[in-house]
Amino acid sequence: MFRILQVVKQLAAILVIVFVAQLAHAQEISPRVSFEYGSPLFISRAPGAFNHSLTPDTGNSACLSFGLGAEAGIGQIGPIGLIGQIGGIYSTGSFTSITGGDSISGHDWKLDAEAIAEWSRSSLSLRAGPWVSARVSGTVFSRGVVATSSSTMSNPFHYGFSGGITWSFTEFPLRPEVFSRVDLSELSTPGVDAFSIGISVAYPLTPKPDLASTLAVAGQRRASSVAPRVRFLVNRSQVQREVPLERVELHVKEYAMVDSANAAPRVRQWVVESYHLPQLSVLCEIAGGESGILTISRDSLRLMETAMSAFNRSGVGRDTTDLSADRSFIEALGHLNIRERNRLVAEFRSEGDSAHDQSSTVVAWDTLVLPPVDTTRTIVTIEKKQFRFEFSLNSFSFDGGKATLDLLLDRMKSLLQAGMRVTVTKPARANRREDADLMKRIDETLGNFANDAEYRLSVDDRSSTKENKGRVVVVLDL
Repeated sequence: MFRILQVVKQLAAILVIVFVAQLAHAQEISPRVSFEYGSPLFISRAPGAFNHSLTPDTGNSACLSFGLGAEAGIGQIGPIGLIGQIGGIYSTGSFTSITGGDSISGHDWKLDAEAIAEWSRSSLSLRAGPWVSARVSGTVFSRGVVATSSSTMSNPFHYGFSGGITWSFTEFPLRPEVFSRVDLSELSTPGVDAFSIGISVAYPLTPKPDLASTLAVAGQRRASSVAPRVRFLVNRSQVQREVPLERVELHVKEYAMVDSANAAPRVRQWVVESYHLPQLSVLCEIAGGESGILTISRDSLRLMETAMSAFNRSGVGRDTTDLSADRSFIEALGHLNIRERNRLVAEFRSEGDSAHDQSSTVVAWDTLVLPPVDTTRTIVTIEKKQFRFEFSLNSFSFDGGKATLDLLLDRMKSLLQAGMRVTVTKPARANRREDADLMKRIDETLGNFANDAEYRLSVDDRSSTKENKGRVVVVLDL
């Protein structure tokens, strides 16, 4: 058992040293504070330290440790991220010896380093890896008297294994972790007291790259001086993690004429809830003169496909596809379940690879996460107003129709204000003189807004509902 622990000790030290040496090449750096509860393992429990028996000392103990340091993401091995941690830890605790009856307390300062493997699943990550620590200084008191010596303090070098769970949130800048550690160097003496639990909080100073964007480019079918690069852009900027959704509450108020003599206009109001994505696009950086196929997909569902080219013949060529303006992409979004998390993948294959052959080599790719609409943490709610006016083409045929028309036109005029978007929709068959008179009255009421208004023709009256036949609809969006 002792030999096994020695091997573990050496391997842990080697791994940690290698990881720490790579911190200069870190892709993500995060200051970190930690709080840990366990046993004061810097106090020796060896036979003869505080008792005269031939067995290790036993008793009740408690220890609180405070750590300050940093962690850094230093690479990927397949789906596993590699993280290095380094910092200083201050521990203070006490131990009541059952064998000797002594009351022992103390504190120590030590340097600590960890080599961690991290597996991520959405915002949740699992971590595990070895750690080592070396004491810088420490003091032990026995019954209130200083008893610091090489025999009353444990070995200054400790090593062990840690595991934990972390959470990462899009809108929350801190990354908390719950962890547990076992001190293998002291496991044979205090037993279960060699285990400790704790919580830490890290603050990422640099964004963590997506896994797909950090994998090495492999399997290229022809040599190129510039490795292809694909990036999702959100509002023309590169993003990490999830896309911020926008929730829009459209408060609609409708004024509609009723085709009956001396009937008051019908007034209704309701709220339309919708969710909107920011401007999405994909940037491809490829060698000059190179071309290929860009595909956007979710799992096995292909959302869109387009050709990409570098127009210049030398250097690096850049080509951007605006997904927000791509009709096939917008239509494909309608097949996605907005109540669940959707992970989009942008894949670029160079010319000559089959974009439909799943066995072909992917030259470059990137991922983007569309969060579910019930993730309120990532959604900003915006309230908008809309006023709808339905004017009947038969308004001049009913008693009181002209008075109702004047009433609605006055109401519409009172609501007009700068910045409004005006849309006017009329039936395609509205070609009577009375129809022209109604449109003239509407345009006069709109005034200067009529110059920028959008005029549309509604569907054929034969396919219209009875309620909407013969209607001119004016919509004011604010």
